Amino acid sequence: MTDQRLRELFDERVADVTDVDLVDAAWQRAHAVRRRRAVVAVVAAVVAIVGTTAVVVGTNDGEPPPVTTPSTDGLKAVRSGTYSHARVWWGPTTEQEAELPALTGTALPPEIDLSPDASMPTGSKAIAIFQLWRETPGEVVVVGADGTSYSLDVSRLAPVPVDGQEDPPLSASSLASDGRRAVFAQEGSVEVYDFVTGRWTSIPTEHAETSGVHWSEDGSLIVVPRPGTGPIADLYSPTGDRRGHTLDEDDYFSLRAADDTGHGPVVRNVQGDGARGLGMGGPVSAPDGSEYRRVEAFGAGGRDWPEDLLAFPPESGGGRWKQCCPAVGWLDADTVLLQSRHEDARILAWRPRTGEVLRVSDIRGWQPGEESYVASFAAIDGSVGTGPGGSEEPAGAADAEVQGVPVWWSPDVAGEAALPWLEQSVLSREIDVEAAVEVAPVLEPGSVPFDRAVAAFPYPDPQRPEWVVLIGPDLALAKLDVGRLEEQGDAGASYDLATRNMLSSNGRRLVFGQDGFLWVVTLATGEWRRIDTGDDVTGYPAWVENRYLLLPPAGSDTGPLYTLDGRSPAEGGIAPDRAFHVGPSSASQSGPVKPGPGLREAHAWDGRPSLPVPTEGSGRYLSDPPYLEVVGQEDLALAFVERVGQERWIYGPVAVGWLDEETVVYESETEAGHLLVAWRIGTREFWKVAEIDGSPGTFLGGPSFADLHR
Repeated sequence: MTDQRLRELFDERVADVTDVDLVDAAWQRAHAVRRRRAVVAVVAAVVAIVGTTAVVVGTNDGEPPPVTTPSTDGLKAVRSGTYSHARVWWGPTTEQEAELPALTGTALPPEIDLSPDASMPTGSKAIAIFQLWRETPGEVVVVGADGTSYSLDVSRLAPVPVDGQEDPPLSASSLASDGRRAVFAQEGSVEVYDFVTGRWTSIPTEHAETSGVHWSEDGSLIVVPRPGTGPIADLYSPTGDRRGHTLDEDDYFSLRAADDTGHGPVVRNVQGDGARGLGMGGPVSAPDGSEYRRVEAFGAGGRDWPEDLLAFPPESGGGRWKQCCPAVGWLDADTVLLQSRHEDARILAWRPRTGEVLRVSDIRGWQPGEESYVASFAAIDGSVGTGPGGSEEPAGAADAEVQGVPVWWSPDVAGEAALPWLEQSVLSREIDVEAAVEVAPVLEPGSVPFDRAVAAFPYPDPQRPEWVVLIGPDLALAKLDVGRLEEQGDAGASYDLATRNMLSSNGRRLVFGQDGFLWVVTLATGEWRRIDTGDDVTGYPAWVENRYLLLPPAGSDTGPLYTLDGRSPAEGGIAPDRAFHVGPSSASQSGPVKPGPGLREAHAWDGRPSLPVPTEGSGRYLSDPPYLEVVGQEDLALAFVERVGQERWIYGPVAVGWLDEETVVYESETEAGHLLVAWRIGTREFWKVAEIDGSPGTFLGGPSFADLHR
């Protein structure tokens, strides 16, 4: 690597900006404030606290200052206007970081030493890993679970060629979330080190370029992007087994200017809110009304784009590196950690809701100006989900086992009707679609009740719907006139016009297949957009990552992928979701694949003609139960009890979505009623979520749901 390339990657400063006096002065006198939880207008004033007196430093939009009370937890960033609908907070300068209050009690030590004396012992895990860099890859330093720094022998690794240059084998996404393993890029392979066993595993890859390798969100699989194929990536187990492919893209950043960028990993808290290092093209307003371009920042909150931005004052003669502030992870639902990379590098904590900034770790033991570093972190929250209203008791033994997969039995029809209600849900307990058609306002351009839906129900049926009833946030209602849809397919192969995949997972768009094209409806505007598809089969299109549309395969194992502007980002398409399942190969998938937090997925299957599962408490076998399978770090299944005269489905069960990492929702349709039921996976805990009337479904057509865990 050349010295120039080294500077471009690690040492580049934000240049040509010197006027930061007001931001600096506001930080010098700012003390922490905490907002009272009150019903107030959205604020855009910058407030500094001097003693106990609130002083308005500046305002860009004329809105009133927030109601505040003193706090001693941390200094508060200076609030100044908005950028692309996100609140902007101005953070401290590099010198002011040293004065920040310390945040203790995290897994990270107050000081991280990058010049350790001891080697990393086996039998432990890592909470962080660093690689120093001069002209060639340097030492790898591991921060153990005890907070001590250790060295790791990486003499087997070589620099990674990328675009005619050489990059370090370690990246910001090298360490698995559980801290057990680290993955390193190499030309034509990835190298995995297991900190518990002390062993290396070499995994040959299909393509030579592996610089983008990283772990899946739950740390169970290795993701290797395919060069030149857009978002498609190959999946490998830590032992080298191929596990298929995935769409690997998480563009969590603010899109306002063409040169807005995101860098480093996207980290998410238990609520699904994201955080990421950003570069804002600008203009970004400072507290004095000045506008700056090319501002380094950090975004947090929201699932698809940041709700709050922490902007860093441009500094002359030094300051933070370009792409200064990659995400470290969420400490809890309200506190996110980030790197602040400069000559006195640190890890900071930020609370977007209050603006408080605190100091977590100082990074020492390296030589600024001669060395740079890249760092990767394990999950630092240490949280364990317990499910909605569920207990923390062990799951206990399964009711049966099939092909090594544990199987639990569902309640029967009468048992489901007697289940307790889920205490909190984004859906109302009673959903009467026919009544909603009568009272809901029409969604059309110029009259948009909400920009995101939780659920969409076709009426009167999915084959030829006249309306799609939408449930929005806070249980608001709207209806979409779909009378323009024409019957799709010929008499021998007609399709449902309203499918279970019609609503995107973020709830912002609907898709409908037509012969030769797709209709995409954006709820925020009421706009119908046509995407021409030529001769591609358009029956049952499926959303992928909220921004792509996957069409069914025609005579092959892959289907074409379209962007919202009608382009295909990958040659040859990709395979639709077809997960491993415990049943026979003749079993048919019922309804959509529903991805959950991490890499867990839920799939429903019609078990016929044969899936021998011991019946509950009888010692006998039931040859054909339908079942719901959960695929992830471990596979498990929920088989459905059927009794004579109480058959649940004509078409089979349907997976609806996830409430959290441990709780999946399925649709149970019987002659007696239509229920949504939540199951805490691997337990015998069930809840009723909703009773639905007036929107019958088929195995591919019917109600469609956004992410229920948003």
